[in-house]
Amino acid sequence: MFLFFLGSGLLSLLSQTAVGSAGGDTSGPGGTVGYSIGQVAYSKFVGTSGSIQQGVQQPYDIIMVSNNEPEITLKATIFPNPTVSSVQLTLDDIVFSSDTGLFAYGLYDAQGRLLQQHQISASSTIINLEKRLGSVYFLRVSHNDREVKTFKIFKTN
Repeated sequence: MFLFFLGSGLLSLLSQTAVGSAGGDTSGPGGTVGYSIGQVAYSKFVGTSGSIQQGVQQPYDIIMVSNNEPEITLKATIFPNPTVSSVQLTLDDIVFSSDTGLFAYGLYDAQGRLLQQHQISASSTIINLEKRLGSVYFLRVSHNDREVKTFKIFKTN
């Protein structure tokens, strides 16, 4: 009987019940969190100081890293993210002419190396990532050689 209670007490000490492919624990000044990758369950908890989502997250993720718009109003989106082969960069409300200046993008790897760079001449631009390895990339949009937006792109294989 003692062994039964001891065994059931040890099982209640486990913090995760799902089997994930990877994970770990991390902590910072705001608290500690445990995470797992590959979890098939999904739950959302909302409290007075914030919310947390655990499990499978939404696959359509748009992340804008910076927004330094010195002299123009630029609405830029990139999708799909994560991607397998390409992303589409869309600049809204921009009429391309000699008066608008030069728009360009640069694709960088996680170490900050420039992988490709092209001028943007239309409101919608397809950026091919098919030959790139699965990783995180940064797409920097510039206007007249000044960075105006940076996007984080997740490339999967």
